[in-house]
Amino acid sequence: MTEEFAWLFRYDDRGDILLEAAHAKRRAGESSAAIGYLDAAIALGGEDRGFARVALADLMFDLGRPLEAEIQFDLLRDELPIYPAPCELAAELHAERGELRSAAEWYSLAIANLLPHEMAELDHADAHLSYANSLLMGRHRCRRALGLAHDDWDNCALLDLTR
Repeated sequence: MTEEFAWLFRYDDRGDILLEAAHAKRRAGESSAAIGYLDAAIALGGEDRGFARVALADLMFDLGRPLEAEIQFDLLRDELPIYPAPCELAAELHAERGELRSAAEWYSLAIANLLPHEMAELDHADAHLSYANSLLMGRHRCRRALGLAHDDWDNCALLDLTR
């Protein structure tokens, strides 16, 4: 980490600070500065690294650099541990781009890496509101749009019938 970011080490939420700074620079049209902040967040590791990789991939797509975006997804997929939330964002980004097969794969990766207590929420009365179910529903929507047959995870997705 460069001296420019050394002051961040006194904060527990330094990854969040870097991500917010990157988003602000991106909104201001300062892509190079945004990339610098995202690279710094990636260097911190942890879940923020995953969020930064997805944000960097999104920025690379916007800059017309899809190969660099895909590299970020490859790195995210290969880094351990795998955190579900960045995988969900990767799925949403792929779905937004019309890449439904990739989106379904990212949703699957997110679901496969949920913690046991997150999966156990599917057994509660308000299971349709759980994080696990939101991932299952996202995956199900992608697979349905692709015309794929239901599998066990699709059968676990719970519709919110209260709406």
